[in-house]
Amino acid sequence: MLKIVFTVIFCMQSMHVLSEEKLAPLLVSGSVIKQSASTTVPPDYIVSRQQIHQAGYSTAVDILRQIPGINVTQQGGQGGLTFVSMRGGDPNFTSVIIDGVRVNDPTNSRGGGFDFSGLDHQLIEKIEVFFGGYSPVFGSEALGGVISITTLGVSNKDGVHVVAELANQNGHAESFHVSKTVDETVDLSFAGTYRKGGDIIEGDSLERRQFIFKAQPKYTDQLDWSFSYFTSDGDATSFSEDSGGDQLAVIRTVEKRKFKQNNIAVSASYVVNKHWAVSLVATQADHHENIDNPGIASGVIMGTPPILSDSGFQRRDISLTNTVNLTDELNIGLGVEATREDGQFNSVIDFGFPVPASFNLQRGTKAAFGEISWQATNDLMMITGLRYDDADDNNETTARFVVNYQQPTAKRLFSFQYSEGFKLPSFFALGHPLIGNPNLKPEQSKNLSFDVKQRFYMETVSLTLSLFRNEFKGLVDFDPVLFTNVNRSSITAEGATFSVSLKPTEEVIINSHLTYTNYKTDTGVKLRRRPEWVSGASLNWRLQDSLSLNFQGEYVGSFYDSSIPTGLIKLDGYTDFDVVLKKVFGNDLSFSLISNNIFNNGYQETVGFSNAGREVRLVASLKF
Repeated sequence: MLKIVFTVIFCMQSMHVLSEEKLAPLLVSGSVIKQSASTTVPPDYIVSRQQIHQAGYSTAVDILRQIPGINVTQQGGQGGLTFVSMRGGDPNFTSVIIDGVRVNDPTNSRGGGFDFSGLDHQLIEKIEVFFGGYSPVFGSEALGGVISITTLGVSNKDGVHVVAELANQNGHAESFHVSKTVDETVDLSFAGTYRKGGDIIEGDSLERRQFIFKAQPKYTDQLDWSFSYFTSDGDATSFSEDSGGDQLAVIRTVEKRKFKQNNIAVSASYVVNKHWAVSLVATQADHHENIDNPGIASGVIMGTPPILSDSGFQRRDISLTNTVNLTDELNIGLGVEATREDGQFNSVIDFGFPVPASFNLQRGTKAAFGEISWQATNDLMMITGLRYDDADDNNETTARFVVNYQQPTAKRLFSFQYSEGFKLPSFFALGHPLIGNPNLKPEQSKNLSFDVKQRFYMETVSLTLSLFRNEFKGLVDFDPVLFTNVNRSSITAEGATFSVSLKPTEEVIINSHLTYTNYKTDTGVKLRRRPEWVSGASLNWRLQDSLSLNFQGEYVGSFYDSSIPTGLIKLDGYTDFDVVLKKVFGNDLSFSLISNNIFNNGYQETVGFSNAGREVRLVASLKF
């Protein structure tokens, strides 16, 4: 069966001949063609640094909550695991990229799903979101979409930016960003943060440290390069997943987690001539996690024993891409990529006596890809791409086709995309000695999307309608009869997102969105944490030149979730509202007073886990 998704792809600029201008070696776009932004498929959604500051987000998770088409749940407070679903997909259907480095860890029990609680929002420059199967561009894991995060980098001038944050219940955070040019030749950037969550929810805690270093040449001719290093480590506690949280857990000992992430990316771009450019990118991601799970007492569902686990994963990747400009209207991208993955998982399960459960797996993937971008007319652009991946015994070919048509006089844009995705089985599903199955096959998806964007009244009003249908098949599931993982289930998610942006005056900006998603499974099983209705709205009002007010709200409809104490139940929908008052003094000093969940709504995102309630924070920002 075909899985179809309707994704928003807006590409409004025409193609240009390659010039010997500075390229962006680590540019992450929805295209393999490495050129200027005008010749790549832009993201479906972008959150900028300015928007992050205006909205006063408290975590990276809160940023994602405001993106149409993304549903986020977090078990309890900042120390709890996060689950991100893109247009109905499982959390492990999303490929997460930080500064060009893929960071999904297939050794974890979540199938490689990324936990966003390990990323600090103060170090984020922008977030780019791509909906649909993007394996023709990004390879495995881009089954349902891509979230690309760019951290703070070099700026146009030397300077230091420090931020201090105080929150109720002893929470606090400090961050810095330093930009420096050395000998008028190399731009350097250093950034770091330390965060300690407050004692708000029983059993929940988070302490996290992050550091980033980046370097790139200040001026370039034909050759450009960049280097980036990212490290994050922390300690978190929370009641175990499915335990019933602080409200229902029988065993009151909390789960303890230690995590560490290290990323390195090196890239170079060389403009051979005005028609040909070459890009080389090498990355390495290392992730380590230690979990002390106290076990879960039996309830409606049988409980789980205590487990002590220690896992490590490394991914090394190198890719070479050639971009050839045949004419002013026709561009071709051709490339190859090689990936090496090494994962180790060591655990001891306490059944009253210790039972070791460990594995050590390696996987190599070789890929070849190509893409053609054709500006047929000033108003019509088409992109088609194909990729072949050879991962040990699994071979996958994925394709996509994009059409964008713009009516300049009507200020209307139509976009259509067909795309495919695949995900190699996680190391945990393949290798766990008790439930692993080494014969698992890749999960697959087929996607279609159709979008219409319309601007009115001197572009002060913007409307976007996005229709989508996603079909995921061959999904990995646990078979209790065979007591192993198998490929069997399929999910179809189809729906629509409607977004409105208004700018009634120069001082006021209003944004709102509404998403409806209908879910179907071949087994009839109710999907967890998948609300049919999700909406959000924000108001940014510049009261004075130096004083602004930001108000935003979110509505999440009712949804199913499960815990061992309760089994599968339906949780009520909820609303959440935040407000930010920001005062700026000159160009360098600002204070923000932020209140999250201002009405102190006592909703649950997962069964039995209390939310943080009303939280008040004071943020001071100084540049010099």
